[in-house]
Amino acid sequence: MEDTNLNVFNKILTQHQEKLRIKIKGKSMQPLLKDGKEVELCKIDSVEELKRFDILVFYDKVEDIFICHYFWKLGKHFVKDENDYILTRPLNPLTGYDTPVNPEMILGRVKNESFPLWLKMYVFMGNVFLRSR
Repeated sequence: MEDTNLNVFNKILTQHQEKLRIKIKGKSMQPLLKDGKEVELCKIDSVEELKRFDILVFYDKVEDIFICHYFWKLGKHFVKDENDYILTRPLNPLTGYDTPVNPEMILGRVKNESFPLWLKMYVFMGNVFLRSR
């Protein structure tokens, strides 16, 4: 097995009793999470426990990077034997979804940050406005 970022991270997460602090890099979650902000990750046991606006860190195997975006909804495959998938979104830009995420690629939920009510309303209103065009 090759030593990808995912394998390295999972080893570190196990050593730190399923909690780990990481630094955010990038602007896709601003104004909520600024570049350089340190957050704590906690492992999730099941995708059923996720709620809209939970902030997740997941692995993108194509780019071999970690991404921190928020949970939008659980997607269901039309093919019976296929796994469900997670739809996540960035705050910047407000439009669109990320590529569907396999639940096995989710590293954890950000524990020490959450969406304030005003930001949730901003996201919902942005969706309504963009759909009405």
